[in-house]
Amino acid sequence: MRRILAILLILALAATVAAGQNAKKKKAPSRYGVSLTQQADGSWKADKKVTALLDGAKPEGFFEPYKGEPFFTEESIADVPCEEVVYKTYPDRKLVMYICRAVGVDGPAPVVCHIHGGGWRSGHPRGFVPKLKYIAKYCGLAGVSIQYSLEGQTDATISVTMQDLHDAVQYLRDHAAEYNLDTRHLAFCGHSAGGHLSAMMAMTEPDAKVLAGWAGPYDLVSELKYWKDGPSPAMQRYFHDGKIRQLRKFSPVNLVPKKRQVAVQLYQGTCDPLVHYTQALNFEKALKKAGQKTVECHIYEYYGHSINSVNCDKGSEVFFKSIQFVKEHIYD
Repeated sequence: MRRILAILLILALAATVAAGQNAKKKKAPSRYGVSLTQQADGSWKADKKVTALLDGAKPEGFFEPYKGEPFFTEESIADVPCEEVVYKTYPDRKLVMYICRAVGVDGPAPVVCHIHGGGWRSGHPRGFVPKLKYIAKYCGLAGVSIQYSLEGQTDATISVTMQDLHDAVQYLRDHAAEYNLDTRHLAFCGHSAGGHLSAMMAMTEPDAKVLAGWAGPYDLVSELKYWKDGPSPAMQRYFHDGKIRQLRKFSPVNLVPKKRQVAVQLYQGTCDPLVHYTQALNFEKALKKAGQKTVECHIYEYYGHSINSVNCDKGSEVFFKSIQFVKEHIYD
């Protein structure tokens, strides 16, 4: 009997420890766009890197879970069709894009091209489809969200990814009449790695008129140094072995056009553990130095990486300001 009781006691203690560990692993967003982890005592903490970026500050509600409201209702966009098309095929994968034609527009409509984030190694364009539908219905713009080759896929490198994106734009040109698109007036937008790729496209595509970048890295040399544990071997290979010359080649901060105007709007938070906010400041400086006339850089104090998320209290503001910016400058 004593042996059985001892075993039961051990099992009970093990269950208690496991429960405590599970409590520690519970995650929730903060309204500041940072990820929180619940501790055994029920309190919430942020990543050590985020805490260091706070530098002793204690913003109200920073360590409290937050659940935001959708930017708009599903009913408001339910009648907007969105077509999935395959624009490029590899032996082991197909790349798709989602296209929403502008609603109620006479003649070809300018195009907002969204490029998804995910650290260059994950993510999918379908998550932006509801916003595409909103853009198509209420903004007089066509909306497109583009898939691209990811780190880890066969032969994928940053060069391959960029070629995918340029091929996607060429697909839009080739099918402009079919989808009623004005491909001479393009806007690019994206978050995180998508912000980087969107900036690359805006700096290199001759028909790009506007860029909206959300928490994106624009100088890969400094960005990879900022990563907590450095880039993985696979990520090093994706970025051509991390050679400085190659990193500079694929850094938008070094590619600002001097003979073509692009209106640029950037958003960054000062407590972003993945992309330091000076990425936006330095890109802004490079843009203005090259003669770009319309540049906005919005730095949100204490905000984190998910600054455009529904679970950030600035997410709605970022989205609607960005769309308004596109509407104002797409024909500049």
